[in-house]
Amino acid sequence: MKDVKIIRDTVHGYIKIDKDIVNTIIDSPLFQRLRRIEQTSMRCLYPSARHDRFIHSIGTYHLAKQISDSLTDKFQELPNNKFFFNDELFNKLRINFQLAALLHDVGHSPFSHTLEGYFKLEKLNHDIKINWQLKDALSSCIKSEEYNEFKKDYIKSNPSPHEIVSAFIAITSFKIELQELCCSRETVVDYNFIVRAITGTLYSDSNKSLENCFIKLLNSSAIDVDKLDYITRDSQLSGYDNVKVDTERLISSITPCYFINKNNKEQLILAYNKTALSVIQNVVTCRNLLYTWIYSHHKVQYETYLISHSIKEIAQVENTDSPNEFISSLFSAENIKQNYFCDDDIWCLLKKHRDIPCVNEIFDRGNQKKALWKSFVEFKELFPEEEFNLKIGDFSVENFKSIAGSDGEEAEEFKEYVRSYNEPGIEAKLIKTSIKLSSIDRSAILILLNGNIYSYNTLLEEMNPNLSIKNFLYIYIDKEIKSNMDILEFIRYIKKYSKFKMMPPQ
Repeated sequence: MKDVKIIRDTVHGYIKIDKDIVNTIIDSPLFQRLRRIEQTSMRCLYPSARHDRFIHSIGTYHLAKQISDSLTDKFQELPNNKFFFNDELFNKLRINFQLAALLHDVGHSPFSHTLEGYFKLEKLNHDIKINWQLKDALSSCIKSEEYNEFKKDYIKSNPSPHEIVSAFIAITSFKIELQELCCSRETVVDYNFIVRAITGTLYSDSNKSLENCFIKLLNSSAIDVDKLDYITRDSQLSGYDNVKVDTERLISSITPCYFINKNNKEQLILAYNKTALSVIQNVVTCRNLLYTWIYSHHKVQYETYLISHSIKEIAQVENTDSPNEFISSLFSAENIKQNYFCDDDIWCLLKKHRDIPCVNEIFDRGNQKKALWKSFVEFKELFPEEEFNLKIGDFSVENFKSIAGSDGEEAEEFKEYVRSYNEPGIEAKLIKTSIKLSSIDRSAILILLNGNIYSYNTLLEEMNPNLSIKNFLYIYIDKEIKSNMDILEFIRYIKKYSKFKMMPPQ
């Protein structure tokens, strides 16, 4: 039995991790960097939410270990076991899955999702440079036929920038460590599978059903260990009074079974037992509440905007001739690997340039602008989808969101229109955001009920209407002006803008 280290986690309780994993991965500088990558952008709203990518990664590993360990006996008990070939294969996937879960965020950018889009700036041959780095690294680790299959499957996966960088760092900076950890567990490292699990790249090969089951447990459109950890962690550590998710009951209900797909072929899938329906409902509800009332909160959206916009402003000062070159040198896998690029570096940059107005607003909260409306619900009330009887003419909400929410000349023209309002000194900031009410694919959550497989969406369609992503806008103005302004009059003024009129029917 291996020596273990015990970590006390406020969310999952005591987490046991083998000491060789702690020594080779968790204690390494690259993984310790995650202590200085804030998990979310919500701390401006909930000061107690001081959690980071470090503990989230450990929590995700903990859930991955719980699930893979609980599945061991269940897979062996499958009748007519066509897909579970042997203990050796399962052990290899189980260990590689756990290590992928631990490293799934190792390449996250500072300020997490707020700034990860800057990884996309540097392009090579019309593709993101980090994509080529990952492919080149993987091609040196696996056989050519495996690599060719991966390239075809990878095109369909559309991974986020931090997933690509994390996969790249996992198989380059931890290449030897992964090999040694797998060897000591009497199995072999599968770099191809680790990259696929982190980036959500499923195998198109129908004989890889077992591998795909594990990949979906880490990165899928439905419920996975990554989502399970951050949903419960963000809710609990913010202090937001969200619904509780019973992760233990959910994990214990996961059941491997056979399913006839649309091509009339039998495949191995993972479904949830009917006893977990209430927990699944809570997962969907909990995540939607987080997105509706926390991640899309006007304070969170404004601070996210300030930080992201400040990087652009600083880049203009640091490298006037080529600001993108300055940004791409910061947001690169090389900077993470060599300099352990983290939130601290961004804060140093911000302090150095606090004479820039948008940077100063980050430090001087009393100087920040205020939102004219403060929620999606209020936006819907002020800007109904259809207004056919207005004296000001037919107003199109879609035209308003499309024009005012863009980064082009039309948005600047609208800002000029706002400045001409009868309040002197008014200057608007426009921030487009969205409520992600359908971000968990309920049709991909499969339920085993009385021997049959149903999608969660089918069973609980009435309780969860298929809501589309709701885009909307925040408008921020100086708080002194807002306190003296007739808001409804200003809304009417906005609706009079000529380009927001509803187009006549064709």
